[in-house]
Amino acid sequence: HRETFMNTSTSPVQAVPASRRVLIAVDGSVASTHALAYAKAFLPSNAAVHIVSVAENPRTLVPRGSKTMVFLESARDELLRDASDALSRAQSAISRDDISIDTEVIDLSTHGGDVVHALAESAHAWQAELMIVGTRQHHGLLGWIEGTVSGPLGKLVGCPLLIVPEGFASVAEHLPRRMLFAVD
Repeated sequence: HRETFMNTSTSPVQAVPASRRVLIAVDGSVASTHALAYAKAFLPSNAAVHIVSVAENPRTLVPRGSKTMVFLESARDELLRDASDALSRAQSAISRDDISIDTEVIDLSTHGGDVVHALAESAHAWQAELMIVGTRQHHGLLGWIEGTVSGPLGKLVGCPLLIVPEGFASVAEHLPRRMLFAVD
């Protein structure tokens, strides 16, 4: 096993241009807020940003037969409102004069499927060059890399995935200067 260390000034590797089409998934959590703050500082000028929030299907959250149709419709309306509110807050938080932003609510009641597949499909349809998600850190490195959404999403999404841990609140002094890529 041989390790090679390269000085960036002598490296033959050219820098890759910054991603111009960035999808950011939000859910109103602290982790999403931190991912947005990081993305705002990280995004290049003239980037196109697509912010997506997924409204869960209340039928998958409530045991069958335990609630009436009226309750399910009320729950669906509340989940859609929460997703729309998360998008409004996200759009305000990331607003910059030099980027364009659009938003999308994915309603799993009509779309079907789950959050992971809905986000992967949105990234594919929008032709995202990078997806950014926040994640709640449970226990150590694997806790946030293999989260309930970020882990499976990394296997499905057809573009690079940037996972910003919930505890990462400081932005400006921690923008990446170097990156480590793990491969198996």
